[in-house]
Amino acid sequence: MTTLATRLRGLLATGALLAIVAGLPLALLAIGASPIPASMPSVETIWSALSSQDDGTLALGFIKVLAWAAWAFLTLSISLELISRVRGIRVPRMPGLRLPQAAARALVSTAMLLFIAAPMSVQGAPPAAAVPAPTAMAPAVISTPNLAGGHNQTISTSTAGPSASAPDVARSTAKAETPPATVKHTVQRGETLWSIASDHLGAGHRYPEIAALNTDVLGHRPGFLKPGWVLNLPVDDQQGQHGEHTVTVHRGDTLWEIAQAELGDPSRYPEIFEASQATTQPGRAHLADPDVIDVGWTLTVPAATTSTRSSGPKPGKADPAKTRPAPAHRTRVPVESGEAYQSAGPNQNPEAATAVEDTPSAPWMLEGLTGAGTILAGSMLLLLRRRRRAQFRARRPGRTIAVPEPVLAPVEKTLTASGSRSAPTVELMDAILRRLAARQSTARQNMPHVAAVELIAGGLVLHLSQAQDLPAPWQGSEDRMRWGCPTGVDLDEVGPHEPDQPAPYPLLVTIGASDNDDAWLLNCEDLAAITITGDPTYGQDFARYLAAELACNPWSREVTVDCVGIAAEIAPMNSQRVRYHYGGSDLAAEVLTDAVATIDRVAALGHDVTTARAAQLGDDTWPSRLLMVDAAGTETPAMAQLLRLVDEHPGRTATCVVLVGDRAETPGVVVDVTAAGRVSGPHAGR
Repeated sequence: MTTLATRLRGLLATGALLAIVAGLPLALLAIGASPIPASMPSVETIWSALSSQDDGTLALGFIKVLAWAAWAFLTLSISLELISRVRGIRVPRMPGLRLPQAAARALVSTAMLLFIAAPMSVQGAPPAAAVPAPTAMAPAVISTPNLAGGHNQTISTSTAGPSASAPDVARSTAKAETPPATVKHTVQRGETLWSIASDHLGAGHRYPEIAALNTDVLGHRPGFLKPGWVLNLPVDDQQGQHGEHTVTVHRGDTLWEIAQAELGDPSRYPEIFEASQATTQPGRAHLADPDVIDVGWTLTVPAATTSTRSSGPKPGKADPAKTRPAPAHRTRVPVESGEAYQSAGPNQNPEAATAVEDTPSAPWMLEGLTGAGTILAGSMLLLLRRRRRAQFRARRPGRTIAVPEPVLAPVEKTLTASGSRSAPTVELMDAILRRLAARQSTARQNMPHVAAVELIAGGLVLHLSQAQDLPAPWQGSEDRMRWGCPTGVDLDEVGPHEPDQPAPYPLLVTIGASDNDDAWLLNCEDLAAITITGDPTYGQDFARYLAAELACNPWSREVTVDCVGIAAEIAPMNSQRVRYHYGGSDLAAEVLTDAVATIDRVAALGHDVTTARAAQLGDDTWPSRLLMVDAAGTETPAMAQLLRLVDEHPGRTATCVVLVGDRAETPGVVVDVTAAGRVSGPHAGR
């Protein structure tokens, strides 16, 4: 539909609104149907009118009252709709006014087309040619347009070796004196130095060792801890050399996690199982099933001869001869696309584990939460832990929380096995990006335009859509389009810790894994419009996965996902973020209104959405919105206008539209999902 036709529809709707609000009362007054009588009737007059035969006067009076009541209801509904749209809040639902409110919503949404039918040109907005699409998308070959030159470029994320043009980022000079080896630990709610020492050093009375290493954080108050603080924990030289010992099962423990913490290798849990079968547990019970352990049980851990007992919260396989390097030792992070990171030794930082690390398969393992899906597994595990803590706080004294249904046992076991490996990576990436936002805001610098994030072994790489400089410890490529940060870096070097710092990129979602098992996350807010084509079954599954990540990712708490015709199963996972709509009014018009309001806000401030969100500019927050729609039935004027708007104003609408299925003449990026489960972008033309 042309812009002229869209404007005509908006004009007709505006005329209908004026006719209802102003024309209807004028018409009623013109025919003498005033709502205010000339005089108050007496009781005798009322009784006479009701008891005598009606000559039409009573019927006309009833029609007059009904007409004024209808006008009042419609005017009230329209006023509520307009006020809510102006203030940017949800329209309150009035009991008994569902039909008038639905009519008012449709009229107001259509009337808005009169004022926003043409794409708004914002002064100071960057030209479209200066914002190229991301140059890599895993796990297959990605073709993206070179907007500056007008030709498509094809980039493969599965190269066999390092890129020949990769810049060599110099290592920092090591300090002459190596300080004591430490690991990082983020303080959780309810923890004390005693409990931390008991969990990580094996004895609570060793808490002075932790206090001595953190005088800059604790000062002279070691008894006061604040959630979110990052403490340095000493590495016990005797760890990995101890003999057989016992551990006590705490709530939420599994043999897999205990083997990972005590032996450094979760796959060695059968050794703990065999060594503990003869131990008599409380209630004269014995360990007979490795999947069933109870709180308070005592388990026997055999001597760790080949692995070391880690002092970190989520350890990986460690080497006793290797310790975590001091903060001054900088690990080189490859920042050229396709370069493989080769580590000289085992992963020395538990939190720096590769996000797509192979998870041992088991009959109950859910494949969707393995491989590149471990990012979702880690986010789901973190969300599950928060909800479990909330359940324990809300339970009545002497009661326990409800036990999950048996059918959900494979899900929880998969989350524990797969998510426990990737949860530290999820938390670390979230912390690095938030601290980067805090640093850029403090320095009054713009946030980088991130198109994608690549998780490699030992670091993460930001792929930008516009060249920009970032401060140390970020290591950049020659073209300033890729910036890497090693996961072993001291977080205070990345930026300050601000408890209320918003996540700068709330629409980051995993697109897949490259052939060298590096996970790729796409910034949907930067792309704005995405069309998923190819195999219908795999395409719908891929769309559900995107919605599931947004429902669980810790950096997506301020995101609203509206689903129409797809991903209805995801809404119960997190109803505060994901909403499923069964049809009715044109949801695209509502999203279009919010996008236009965001464009006006960023135009007034002179910044893009990411920078305004990071610096918390303005009087309101900067939430993001994603509209996921089945492409069938999207040929509406509002949808066409919304797609043009978000495509022509990248980074300024805080909105992304995801269409599932083929749709002709759709702007933005086209993602093709093959029947083999491979994701590729054959074209991303406008």
